[in-house]
Amino acid sequence: MSPSATRRHLSDDRSARPRAGWLVVMCLMVAVMGAVVVFAAAWVLGGRAVSAPASVEALAPADGGVGSPATSAPAGASEPLVQADGTAQLPGALTTTTVHELRLEHLDDLKPLGWTVGHLVDFGFGFEPQRLETGVVDGVRTVELQLADGADRISVAETRSESEDVGLTSLREKLAPILDEDLVEHHRVTLGTGEGCDLFVSRAGDRWTAAVETDDAQYVITSNLAESSAEQVADWVMASDRARVQMLPTDPSARDRLARGLDELFRWND
Repeated sequence: MSPSATRRHLSDDRSARPRAGWLVVMCLMVAVMGAVVVFAAAWVLGGRAVSAPASVEALAPADGGVGSPATSAPAGASEPLVQADGTAQLPGALTTTTVHELRLEHLDDLKPLGWTVGHLVDFGFGFEPQRLETGVVDGVRTVELQLADGADRISVAETRSESEDVGLTSLREKLAPILDEDLVEHHRVTLGTGEGCDLFVSRAGDRWTAAVETDDAQYVITSNLAESSAEQVADWVMASDRARVQMLPTDPSARDRLARGLDELFRWND
């Protein structure tokens, strides 16, 4: 190779290397800009998630439309009970109490307020939310979420005290006076999550109710699914309860805000 050809070859190599370097730099810049956009969107969405309502009561509109006082729960129940036919009922009183229907989009608002039902759809069981209701008696509130998948239905009634000064009557105390053993079979089972569960199966074979309680919450789960699925559904609810505790916004730090925002962002893309 002649000296002039060699110089041209070396010159071509030097000119190619800068071009390749610029391509790498451009790719890095695009990646960085994309990450900045994603994190900026997550920051905005995370900020919205922090702006939670003060209470469940604040979610119920005072005037007409969905969310207005809709139905009265059966008399005689101060907290959710299991009726003799195995169904769950919302709280009532010696007279009656008003049950409010909430909009289904309020499920997201229930999450930062500490309600497990707000997370049930996130952790999935293949069912879609159909109706959301709430009622309160003597400082004890129940939120009930009804889900359906075609002809199959699941109802999850979650009960919590609205203040530390109000305690929950144990489920066993509430169940004892109303159970009719001629209509339901009672089984005591231990869930995969470790909690004890009272399972009531209608002798007619058309539904079952699972009753589970923790230190600060009670769950009454009713479904027309096969009895064999009862423990699996109850496990799903209690696993969601544990996940809820891990996701509660205990510290409004920048990291928490970004985490909530990224969760919202990726859910939009699902």
